[in-house]
Amino acid sequence: MLRDAPALLLTAPLWIWWALVEGGYPPAVWLLSVPYLTAAAAMLTLLVPRPPLRGARRVAVVALGILVAWTWLSVLWAADRGSALLGAERTLAYALAFALPVLWPPGVRGIRVALLTVVAASAAAVAVSLAATADATESFAESGRLVAPTGYVNATAALWATGAVTALVVAADALRSVPVRAAALGVAAALAGATLLTQSRGAVAGAVVALAVAFALMPHRIRLAVGTLLLAGGVLLALDPLLDVRRTATAGDPTAALASASRVLAILGAGTAVAAAALVLAERALPASETAARRAAHASRIVAAVLAVGAAVAFVAAVGNPVSWAGDRYRDFKVADYSQLEQADTRFTGELGSNRYDYWRAAADAFAERPLLGQGAANFAAPYLERRRVDKAPLYAHSVWFQTLSDLGAVGLAALLAFCGALAVALAAAWRRSRRPERAAVAAATVPLVYLVVHASADWVSFFPALAVPALALAGAASGVGIVHGDGRRPRRSGRAAVMVGLALLGLSAVAPLAAARLTDHADSIWRAEPDQAFRALRDAEVINPLSARAPLLRGVLALELGARGEALEGFRVAARRDRSAWYPRFALGLLAAASGERAGARRWLSEAAERNPREPRIREAIRRSRGGRALEPLATQREIFAQGG
Repeated sequence: MLRDAPALLLTAPLWIWWALVEGGYPPAVWLLSVPYLTAAAAMLTLLVPRPPLRGARRVAVVALGILVAWTWLSVLWAADRGSALLGAERTLAYALAFALPVLWPPGVRGIRVALLTVVAASAAAVAVSLAATADATESFAESGRLVAPTGYVNATAALWATGAVTALVVAADALRSVPVRAAALGVAAALAGATLLTQSRGAVAGAVVALAVAFALMPHRIRLAVGTLLLAGGVLLALDPLLDVRRTATAGDPTAALASASRVLAILGAGTAVAAAALVLAERALPASETAARRAAHASRIVAAVLAVGAAVAFVAAVGNPVSWAGDRYRDFKVADYSQLEQADTRFTGELGSNRYDYWRAAADAFAERPLLGQGAANFAAPYLERRRVDKAPLYAHSVWFQTLSDLGAVGLAALLAFCGALAVALAAAWRRSRRPERAAVAAATVPLVYLVVHASADWVSFFPALAVPALALAGAASGVGIVHGDGRRPRRSGRAAVMVGLALLGLSAVAPLAAARLTDHADSIWRAEPDQAFRALRDAEVINPLSARAPLLRGVLALELGARGEALEGFRVAARRDRSAWYPRFALGLLAAASGERAGARRWLSEAAERNPREPRIREAIRRSRGGRALEPLATQREIFAQGG
């Protein structure tokens, strides 16, 4: 099997690992993928011939390469160069995951195995998340929504919703055996039910659009429609106990409700699998012919048209004038307030008001300030604090498009759009040149990326490698379906040497930030028991990655907790020097200076902090009190800020 899809299946272990470990979000986890993927690329270059890269597939790879190069260049002008470096490494990892199966296209059988891996990773994440929870309260956000295993509610929802839609499409593949098709539908139902525990509306939107694309591309629409109806019926039967988990979580301890929901999910999955097996067996008993297939296809189009018209009529009947309804929802969306939404019985019926409008407005303003270059990769947080109108401090713009616009300017957005457009053309070409059985694989492999694009358009789920890497790899693989492999070739010896050197440099680029991230995480885990060792680890991390402000900032924070004033001053000063946009190290330095009676130093540091975070009330209070000689207590203020998520 590895010979059938070496480039694609070499990345599959990462998908499972990341699905089980916080969605792969921590840098100490995902950074390892850069040397791993570059080593895989080197091995493939030496051992496996590849067909020529032509047409839209070539344009997609080139556009993604330009995006990677521009992201790396942004380190030069970013205020927080450490975050920009991580942003560049993340983009490189995503580009490698996409490019490998494009350069070495897998067969349809390899794509199907990879699709099952995505489904299995999502199912394993659900099982581990629900089974390993001794204290259910640790797995929930304050809003009562399940946050485990990724640590972010909407990323957890995306992980499970992607698996659910992929499993649903896989089950419609005509080449599947009865056990596999039945199991796929059972897993799809369980994952869809688990998604309800997050009450993520973005997951619902992404799943609906991805499923609509699957219906447009799949040759077996009747099977897909029957599977969808079967899944929807099962989820509706289990709706109340699943939605009740959030109500219980907001009221107190949700352990009992979560245990009940886990049993419901198990029954839902098993029941759907049994019903699906019966339907598949009944389907096989029916006579098969080309005439019957054409009639089924025609019937599926009629059913889809009737359902679309019925949905439109029901929508108009429910909301009245669609134009007025859309205007009301837009005004609702602009209200930066989650209170009405969180007070609703379920989030699926709540208002649209959120903070995203403010995030996107600030991103557009940051772009207007530097329209060509952008602020630098992963540098949205500081520009937002300068421009915010609500008391939130997000790291990301909650939209892949606005994030790119703010971070990388017009050049970065143009490269991203060129990549998306070329990939869409390449996937359409693969679908057209494929035979009927192969089209199911192309459709199924396209679904995860469609879902990701929709959900990431209004959230920051694209920063989770467990979601982005499989989606990109599968889409890249699907774009090569039908490519003739007989003219495969290896680079010439001189070309191989240049490729090896380039890959080695790319792989080595992640070593320093990876080592620094590991040391920083280690220090964060041992600082109470072994403070001296923790500080040594943080100083080593500072030396290894001289661009990052994370290790010195953590050194300052921990030193303040431990009462080591000199260590705290040094850590905060290094952090302020490395991150020109950071407000907190300057604020902490101002507090320490004010507490020591150094009024001039306090005024300077606090003024710099206020420039970077003008809405922060503690900065204004610190400035006011320092003028009167009544400084805020540094440690108590730090604990208050961190307790409130500041």
